[in-house]
Amino acid sequence: MKRLKKYLKLIVLMLICILVYLIYNTNNHYNITYISLGDGFAMGMNSDGLKGYGYQDYLKDYLKSHKKLHKYYSDFSYQDIRINDLYKDILINEKDGKEENLKQALRESNLLTLSIGLNDLVYQYSLVGDITESEAEEILSKIEKDLEKLIKEIKKYYQYEIYLIGYQNLFPQNSGEKKLLDQLNVKYKKLSTKLGIRYIDTSQIDNKNNNSIENSNNMYPYSEEYKKIFQKILEEITIQ
Repeated sequence: MKRLKKYLKLIVLMLICILVYLIYNTNNHYNITYISLGDGFAMGMNSDGLKGYGYQDYLKDYLKSHKKLHKYYSDFSYQDIRINDLYKDILINEKDGKEENLKQALRESNLLTLSIGLNDLVYQYSLVGDITESEAEEILSKIEKDLEKLIKEIKKYYQYEIYLIGYQNLFPQNSGEKKLLDQLNVKYKKLSTKLGIRYIDTSQIDNKNNNSIENSNNMYPYSEEYKKIFQKILEEITIQ
């Protein structure tokens, strides 16, 4: 009789362990809603200026393969979007092609990557041409200020970690354009610390295109370079 009770207790304990495992497994499957925001980098634009397979696709498929992906928002990004464009999209509660609105998408999401600011830099550079140090600082400070305003607006609706993706080496070594972009990444890193978000440093990933700023339509990476950006994100990301 004592042996039977012992076996029954063991069976009950095993059933409890199995039940706890099943509950944990169920609750941790398909629990991530991912939103990718920003410019052509957030869309996966390729070296031909066409929408290709970007870091956000690698991340989305990684989550999907690990049974973590519940929903994916990608239609709020545009190739030529600037920081204030996205800010205004949030204010007016822009809808995507599926008639889902941006504020609701932000509220639902618990994973967000953001690539934005390069179009601002390219545009401001085109207005000035040869840039003095003071003009460069003015351009970068404006971008930093606009980005801070954008992130604070995002945080009104999105309550989780924001991953700000830095820009890789897009321009020739020793060029004024590369120096300007390097300074932008430095400001992004400092701003990320200030705002309590995560900065993903991709500056060591070389862009094989290595085009000048005038060729802005062809600055985008190849798929294997997007994969390296994804791997950088994966090193920093927290997935439950």
